[in-house]
Amino acid sequence: MRFDLFIIWGNGLKSIPDIISEIRNDDNFIIVRLKYHVFDDVDEFIKNIYKCNTVPMDHLISKTNYLVKHPKIILSVLVRNTNPEELEVGNGDFKHLQCKKINSIKQNIRSKFNPLFLDKEKQVSPLPKGVSDEHCIHATEYESQTDYLLGFLKMESVKFYKRFDNYNIELPWHFSFSNIKLIRININSLKCYIINEGTKLLEDSPHYQYIKGNKKNYIEYANKYVGTQLQEDHYPPSFDKLINNFDKNYSNYRLQKTYILINQNNIIIDGLHRASILKSIGEENITCLQVW
Repeated sequence: MRFDLFIIWGNGLKSIPDIISEIRNDDNFIIVRLKYHVFDDVDEFIKNIYKCNTVPMDHLISKTNYLVKHPKIILSVLVRNTNPEELEVGNGDFKHLQCKKINSIKQNIRSKFNPLFLDKEKQVSPLPKGVSDEHCIHATEYESQTDYLLGFLKMESVKFYKRFDNYNIELPWHFSFSNIKLIRININSLKCYIINEGTKLLEDSPHYQYIKGNKKNYIEYANKYVGTQLQEDHYPPSFDKLINNFDKNYSNYRLQKTYILINQNNIIIDGLHRASILKSIGEENITCLQVW
């Protein structure tokens, strides 16, 4: 397992939900964090992004000149690459390490979401006919690149995201605590915080209402805040996937048990989607991880 980072450039912003779905639907990747970044100087930003690449900088800059005409904003997508296949590719100055699975999904996304040529017969291999080489996505090739980019983008370090890996319970990357304990609680005692709306009962959340068929508020909520105040994959298709495959006894791929995290006021810190599902299927008393 290693961490990788995708960068969706300004020319791919309109396709972000679909691009994220491509990554989510690949079982090799677990989406950890989504974050928007705004910048002013395109050339300087690109130089910093590619600073640790092994391919010559002049070549990279010439290939990315098209980004000048697009919005000066990116979405970074941090993933766990659960089973990387690393190999050395290229020759001379262009020789570098590459993950076969990262390269495959990157090429798939570019084939679907890169801007199109006016000439539908024009082709730049390995892309399909009509698809330009103005790439909408970039990806790391080895974990030290990921660590460098996380530092440049002020997103902590690889070590930070691995700090809970040896626990027997799953804890989210954004979590900090002094004490924790497992408690049994009536699900109707749980509350949740909704951005710009304050604390609500679970049944009044857009998450619970989404499950009950009133989907509009949650869709608007997720589309508005994912990548800014919500930095996990809360897009509706991700929620649908959780609903359709829900297992209240689920453990993650590292065999860590998952719990709803709450504070001492019974406000959900992490697990609002799961709590909403549990309530919708009639669960009454559940085990939560209380933290303070």
